[in-house]
Amino acid sequence: LRGAAKGGGSAGGGGGGVSEVVAAEEVRAKLLLADIHRAQGRKEEAVQVYVEAMGKDGAGVPGPVYVRLGTLQLGLGKLEDARDSFLWGAQIWPCGLTWQGVGVAYYRLREYERAEQALNEANLLDNLCPTTWAYLALTALAVGCAEEADLALAQAL
Repeated sequence: LRGAAKGGGSAGGGGGGVSEVVAAEEVRAKLLLADIHRAQGRKEEAVQVYVEAMGKDGAGVPGPVYVRLGTLQLGLGKLEDARDSFLWGAQIWPCGLTWQGVGVAYYRLREYERAEQALNEANLLDNLCPTTWAYLALTALAVGCAEEADLALAQAL
């Protein structure tokens, strides 16, 4: 076990060590703390702890955490950070919600072509989400495509 504690393998031969288990528990504890901050309305603190928990590679962080983080960042006006969080999340947990977040961030950054691409990806993964359709309508309006906006709006409603 001494070797396992130093990262040299585990007694069970699984390749993980005590230090890896401790690190995983530390990440879980930080994610819970961030969730508490978020639930209590302390958005800045929540963002800080989520980012700290993710570290450099986001190892062991479940996909929905990226959505929580990106949503908080959007609410705080940290649009580039939100876009990056959602993009990272889309790599780990590719679903309509992560791609919708990417699209919303791009829309707010006024990068309408990229917003449309991300929202279309979200729509492919979940075409029943009215928020995605609404942002597609807004994006179409932003680039002067009133007919497309009307069609997307009809889907949103």
